[in-house]
Amino acid sequence: MVVNIAPFLFGSPSGAQILEAANGTEALLSMTETKPDLVIIDLRLPGISGIQVCREALTRDPSLLSRIIVLTAYASSASELAPLGITRVLLKPVHEDSLAAAISAALSHLAHPVPLDAASKGCTPLPGDVQRVIDYMEAHYGEDLSSKTLAAVAHMSVSHFIRHFRKHVGTTPNEYLAVLRINAASRLLRTTELSVKEIASACGFQSHSHFSQLFRRYKRESPTAWRKAGDSQG
Repeated sequence: MVVNIAPFLFGSPSGAQILEAANGTEALLSMTETKPDLVIIDLRLPGISGIQVCREALTRDPSLLSRIIVLTAYASSASELAPLGITRVLLKPVHEDSLAAAISAALSHLAHPVPLDAASKGCTPLPGDVQRVIDYMEAHYGEDLSSKTLAAVAHMSVSHFIRHFRKHVGTTPNEYLAVLRINAASRLLRTTELSVKEIASACGFQSHSHFSQLFRRYKRESPTAWRKAGDSQG
């Protein structure tokens, strides 16, 4: 088996729940929300790079350190990842035996978590104003959140806030919020009997058509198809 895409594998090899991320922003949110047992990430991702994703994810959850496997086409990437403490780096093309060994080693570390201080070495926490905005978005994503509202939470002007947020998170506030809402909607589609329109409204979308368009962009299928796929797996 040759791995040449950037899937995110959550759970154990047998009977695992497997999630995929279409871009770096979605990957970061998925890693933060689902608390994965294992992460396989390619450094080349649309939007935020794989290195940025790993850096930010480890800032939020240092225990992920022993669970990350990085795929890259460049041997020099290992030196860039070293300050984060990431040592499981596989050069592409990746063959089945190498990947299986890396997964086995990563899963064995789940019984022996990396100490917090060691895992967080080299990771810089988000500024308090940025973290405050992220916490606010996670608590209020179902509401109408404008850039002006979020800037007020950070106690900044709108233009300064957007630049500040992007500098530290790697994406714009609107993009981060969109992925947060899509992830919430994807869970509701598979865990509730609410209609697609009701879910769109509950997740902060003012228009059903805009929700469907954005859902296709991130999940690469319609909300209805996503729900049916979940039903078939259950």
